[in-house]
Amino acid sequence: VFSDEIKIKISDLINYDRTLEELVDPKKLDDISLVISKKHHIAYFVQGNRILKSYPVAMSYNYMNDKERQGDEGVPEGVYYITAKASGRIFFKFSPINYPNIKDAEKALENGIINKEEYRRIVEANRRRASIIPSTGAGYAIGIHGSTCKEIDCLGVGELKSDTFIIIDWTLGCIAFNNRDLDEILRYMRVWRTPIYILKEIKLEEIENIKEYLRGILQEEVK
Repeated sequence: VFSDEIKIKISDLINYDRTLEELVDPKKLDDISLVISKKHHIAYFVQGNRILKSYPVAMSYNYMNDKERQGDEGVPEGVYYITAKASGRIFFKFSPINYPNIKDAEKALENGIINKEEYRRIVEANRRRASIIPSTGAGYAIGIHGSTCKEIDCLGVGELKSDTFIIIDWTLGCIAFNNRDLDEILRYMRVWRTPIYILKEIKLEEIENIKEYLRGILQEEVK
């Protein structure tokens, strides 16, 4: 399924021609986060309050809707963590996130999408930082990954024409990266420690004070 002509020029991405190894402060690895603007199809790699690099991403056709239930192909919104690293059975370096998190589970229980036993299992998995969040009616197996092609240069976001990525949304609710980009990002992400902020939209003026902005709109769900 093609997006509504979403095109991202390489020149509009931040430091896309540089490596994270050049940009990351190795003394502040605990201050890294990944911020995803669903509307713009861009992931920002952030250290402290600084955006070090930005990347194009692809999602599902229903990407602007928050994920609520299995099969809706929405993309989750909130604060998440990878629960394991880089399983590659179907996709290049598939790394699951803790969807549904506790906040998602509370909402799903309130809306009758899951029952109390399913809610308990989700909460328990999040609190003990399990590698897999159980399958329930709220959906499961959401993560970040690359292409179905396993070669390092395969694109997971669509097509590259000249200097422009033509985004093709093709996932079932996950966030897809180009393989080389994801490989680079995962070197600095820590299981259950590096936050991934998935937002409907983040504007350029908010990015300059990104940590304060995020603190204002989101709360950590993992107790």
